[in-house]
Amino acid sequence: MKRIIYLLILFVLLSVSVQPAHADWGDFFDENGNLKPGVVDLGQQRVPADWMPDVPGWVPDWIYDGAATYHMYALPSGETVLLPSATTLFFMVMNPRESGLVNANGQINSELGLRIQATGLVASGANAGEVIAALLGQFLNVPYTKELADAAIRGENAWSMLKEGDAFNIFRILRDAITQDRNSLYLAMFLYSSCQNSPTGCPQALIDELLRRGNCPPSLCPGGNPTPDRVVQKCGAPTVTQGRISATAVKTAPNYALVTGQDPEKRGVDLQFSLTIEPTIYRYYTLEERTEINKRCVNPQGSIVELPPPIEQNCKAPNRYIEQEEEVEYCVLHEQTFCEQARVLASASLKKSSRDWILNDLAQWYPGATLIRPDWNWRFGASQGCDASNTFRWTLVQEKVQIRDPGFYAMSVSGITSGTPVSQSRSFQIPAGEFDAYLMMTTIIK
Repeated sequence: MKRIIYLLILFVLLSVSVQPAHADWGDFFDENGNLKPGVVDLGQQRVPADWMPDVPGWVPDWIYDGAATYHMYALPSGETVLLPSATTLFFMVMNPRESGLVNANGQINSELGLRIQATGLVASGANAGEVIAALLGQFLNVPYTKELADAAIRGENAWSMLKEGDAFNIFRILRDAITQDRNSLYLAMFLYSSCQNSPTGCPQALIDELLRRGNCPPSLCPGGNPTPDRVVQKCGAPTVTQGRISATAVKTAPNYALVTGQDPEKRGVDLQFSLTIEPTIYRYYTLEERTEINKRCVNPQGSIVELPPPIEQNCKAPNRYIEQEEEVEYCVLHEQTFCEQARVLASASLKKSSRDWILNDLAQWYPGATLIRPDWNWRFGASQGCDASNTFRWTLVQEKVQIRDPGFYAMSVSGITSGTPVSQSRSFQIPAGEFDAYLMMTTIIK
């Protein structure tokens, strides 16, 4: 039996669907913390999370890689428990609206409310501010956690409210959180009415396991649980076709962009990036029955006589024409589409030939010439969403970008998809276009 040990047990009940969860903690764990039979242990799940933002000057890149991590358990019905890692929970409470911990109205995102079973830290029915402040208190030893919580719930930048001395402790806070992660410390548990409503979605490993058990609900497995051998042999196996990922990037203005310092109006350059992910298509078969009239011509010995149609006219005495109703199985093809969303990063990078020109040729004309900012990345501010055809579309416009280094820039779009209920997430990096920035040079003619 698997036993789960917590240094602090804080139970939080979340339900993000219209219907509340029917399961309870007792459906997952017994009174001793052991997993109950039938619960699927899906291990650690990693999910791209835009609400784990960069904090310039405070958080080094090695702290996290932009993914939230949860330990995941699920019932055959699809109801799910997520245990966020300590680092993930820290960023959730610093960004409660973006992470879904509270909704836009500042209320705990649950019809059933919030329930605490074991710490006395937060009483049942506490408001969102009290909950976030209490969770922050597990990480930040500061007296103004309530002010931080209220700012975060309002959608303001809670990071900017950290006082200077506390800001310097951010490295220690995150270092401790990472250490706790490695020791599998979990401070909170979230219960969702369906894995489809959880941040992780429904991993393919869960669907495969439920299909193996033969009890995958239709909401998770559109094809249901047909007898695999019989349906596959007669009709064919289910197929998943992941949609094509494509991207483009263009310079929209001006025709000739000048580098910063030679552009008195600071016009800069306007760039546009776009990404399209076509829908993932799941095709599966079911066996259905229909009644057919079987027409036969039978000889006096009872054997079937093979005749061309129409049999009823071609069957002559002494043979006998008969009709029989029969239930016949036939294959029915079903098709379902899913939108595959993505976390996307737009980039522009000075090409190697331009870098070499600056460091070699230009440096001979202008001693000290070097690379200033050859690489650019943008993540936030894009418009994105799924259209009626379940195609995901992402567009980012960056205006008046102040380019520092002259030359040719390669533009690319990269990221990781969220996957779908029938397919795993996937990463991508797509060359999407290029643009140029010019340097005006003065030549002295003797």
